[in-house]
Amino acid sequence: MKYKKNDKVLILCTVDYGEEGFTVLKESPLEGPNILGKLEDFQPKEEKIKFTPEIKKEFDSIYNSCFILYSAMTRIYRNPRNFPNLYHFLFCCETGMEQAQNQRTFSNAMFSYSLVETAQPEKHTVKVGEECLYFAQDQDQEKVFGFAYDSDDFKLTLDEVKEAEKKLGVQGLQAKWYEASEKDE
Repeated sequence: MKYKKNDKVLILCTVDYGEEGFTVLKESPLEGPNILGKLEDFQPKEEKIKFTPEIKKEFDSIYNSCFILYSAMTRIYRNPRNFPNLYHFLFCCETGMEQAQNQRTFSNAMFSYSLVETAQPEKHTVKVGEECLYFAQDQDQEKVFGFAYDSDDFKLTLDEVKEAEKKLGVQGLQAKWYEASEKDE
């Protein structure tokens, strides 16, 4: 590998810890196998922060108007009607651990906006016997869940499946969703 002036590299060397501190022993030449590689090769890659399009739109609004994390979180908490998706993401989680993880993701996004990207949530068909879970919206735009025979149009997100469990009073649909996700891979 070729290195340029001012490249930061990791080297293998021998260190002597004596009474006066430590010294690097010069017997290891700074070439060949003693150079392990460039520093950036050993640093973890920053992962993208993925938000649904709805959350990303609300996040952009907050990001462009609040420059302090506390102010952004407070604004979302006090205005759930203006930020329903972010409010749900940050404060309406099934567990405290999920809430902490989502809030950490949000704070990382506030400090590293370049890592934020829009991602469509996974959708899978949830089969119970021969029928598939589906939803439709009634005249009041409320989701109505039910079961029908197999169709590719009945793919749901995990959040939709959780909502179906609550509205239908049925358990085990999330497990079926995860089974379908493993089959689709």
